[in-house]
Amino acid sequence: MNLNTNRKEKDRIREEKPTSFSNCGVMMEEEGSVGPKTKVEEELTDSGHLVKKSSNTGSSTAGGFFLDEIETYSSSDSDVDIDRIPLPDRATHLKPLHIDSNKVRLFCSEDMILYTENFKEENLIGNTQFGKLYRGRMALEGTAVGSRPVTIKIWDEKSDRLVLWDEEYRMVLEEVSFLTHSDVTHQGLAKVIGYCCEGEMKAIVYDLDPRETLDNYIKREGVSWYETIDIARKFAYLLDYLHDEGYLVFNIDAAHIVLDEKCNPLLVDFGLLSGGIIGEMNFAKNFVDMSPFYCDVHYARTGIRGQTCDVFSYGILLLALVAKRTYDVIGSGRKMRYSMDWLKIDHNAGRPIIHSRFMQQEDYSDDDGVKITELCLRCLNEKPASRPEMDEVVRILGSSTLFAAK
Repeated sequence: MNLNTNRKEKDRIREEKPTSFSNCGVMMEEEGSVGPKTKVEEELTDSGHLVKKSSNTGSSTAGGFFLDEIETYSSSDSDVDIDRIPLPDRATHLKPLHIDSNKVRLFCSEDMILYTENFKEENLIGNTQFGKLYRGRMALEGTAVGSRPVTIKIWDEKSDRLVLWDEEYRMVLEEVSFLTHSDVTHQGLAKVIGYCCEGEMKAIVYDLDPRETLDNYIKREGVSWYETIDIARKFAYLLDYLHDEGYLVFNIDAAHIVLDEKCNPLLVDFGLLSGGIIGEMNFAKNFVDMSPFYCDVHYARTGIRGQTCDVFSYGILLLALVAKRTYDVIGSGRKMRYSMDWLKIDHNAGRPIIHSRFMQQEDYSDDDGVKITELCLRCLNEKPASRPEMDEVVRILGSSTLFAAK
């Protein structure tokens, strides 16, 4: 990982950033469009990253939008007030956020290098929309020997093409403020140990011994039906809680969920979170789409966002879990085929979407298969009003015969 990205290169990246919705790869039509039309081509790199190449067909400028300079904060700061950061969109509904230095530690970039063994490839857990997740070990406080397992999330060069350079700092501080707030309590949220905002390094350290990401779990064979539905149920509980508290996650992705050693799903990415103590989505984040493989088709067409977008993304997640369908690379052109394509083209209507390996397990029941298939299809309904709310999702999954005797 290059920690010393050339500033001029970052400025060039920011200038190239399209100033309109790319709408998850969908070409906006004239009627109901929310910005100049943007043609988006998707290309899968050798590392498996989806790269969007955009070219605007309309004109749009953001003159004066970028700052030439911004203050940065190093490990010498004991308590950070986010309102000191001179963001360009300060006037657009940004709530004041404060981080209690007694609750979290402020790390330096050398700490991140040490904990991850210089971002060793073997410690890489997975890629997120804005960066990477690493497993690491940090020394126990007050002792000369011994260490504890942690999960470390960093923002990398991918975020430079998605958000403003200075917006990355806001993302870090918003997330830390959210996860350490006294009103935010749920076992499905990763606990923060500390963070780093030093120069090019932006990172958060979680008190989490990682097993793997849910994205990796989905692709594994030999997982149990009970464990799979239990993961789906527990994550549904978390979304229900967040929606009740007025939050919109907006970038739900299996790559943003880490399983601990007991296979409990924990959400570790809140880059596009809005509502609650965060407030409305600011101007800069409005230019960032949902995660490509989990994008709500209604949002892609209209640009309208809401909690039903999260429900749709959850439907994609549930489909991936129970049908073992994520996305495929097709042909030498490395084009993407999405799980929704499989559902519309290859799946036989009226039959369960459950993978045959699950159907062969002792604790699988046909009733559960039908019930979960119907739930998944409702979540993926193209009309947001026809989708269930997350409390109903929780009830349906909880009524499974798997949990009846628990």
